[in-house]
Amino acid sequence: MVINMKSTIFILLPIIALSSVAHANNDIQIRNGSIYTKKDTWFLEIGGGASSDLFKSQDNHPSPIFNTGYYSDDLNVDIGSHTVSYRFYGQNEDLINFSSYLNTAGVAYSQNDADVLAGMDSRDASFDFGLNTDFNLENGTLTTYIQHDLSNKYGGFIGGAKYFYPMKIETIDFVPYAGVSYQSADYVDYYFGVKEHEANKKRQQYKGQSDVSYELGYKLIIPISENWDITQTSSYTRLGDNISDSPIVDSPNQWVVGATAAYSF
Repeated sequence: MVINMKSTIFILLPIIALSSVAHANNDIQIRNGSIYTKKDTWFLEIGGGASSDLFKSQDNHPSPIFNTGYYSDDLNVDIGSHTVSYRFYGQNEDLINFSSYLNTAGVAYSQNDADVLAGMDSRDASFDFGLNTDFNLENGTLTTYIQHDLSNKYGGFIGGAKYFYPMKIETIDFVPYAGVSYQSADYVDYYFGVKEHEANKKRQQYKGQSDVSYELGYKLIIPISENWDITQTSSYTRLGDNISDSPIVDSPNQWVVGATAAYSF
């Protein structure tokens, strides 16, 4: 699939344009696609969220959010996103930082998760190794990544780029972002394909091909005290045609919202 550069530029422009209304907050750090305000600290985060239906006839309900981990200058451990990353080149003030990381990828599901999945084999989350490059620009941070499945669940790779523009509004940190991601054919076929023995009258056989998706979102961080923060996040993802055309996918338009209270110690 050929990446539509006009679409990529169009989706990035609204975020880049925000640079005219506020100055970046130097306290915010973007590392390996993550947003954080504190370092050399453990954190505990509790809250709730909701999302749209990825699969047809799926009945999503609001769900609890629990996360914990550790952030430092070079080592980040984020249990909620199943990610451990280590910066092996660069410092916060440098133009370029390089990191390696381990995480999980994909959408794990079983036949009980939605009516349309009845009779299908389960799909498991993968265990991936990735490389990340952060470009600390004058107006924000551009982070790029590529990762490969070590567990041979989908057996391919995914990659992408995301632009963050941190802003300070009084004491509140507001970080909008826009991104584009690439999914290899192996990834799309494993998680969204329908095998021959899984096909039926309502779910035809489907072979996944490589695809490109786009994302817009933001994170709002409201400090309550030296240790407590309230966060609110929202994101919208436009799935590529080769994913959204799958007979098990509900819609190309996907959204996620959440709010948490975070304690650092």
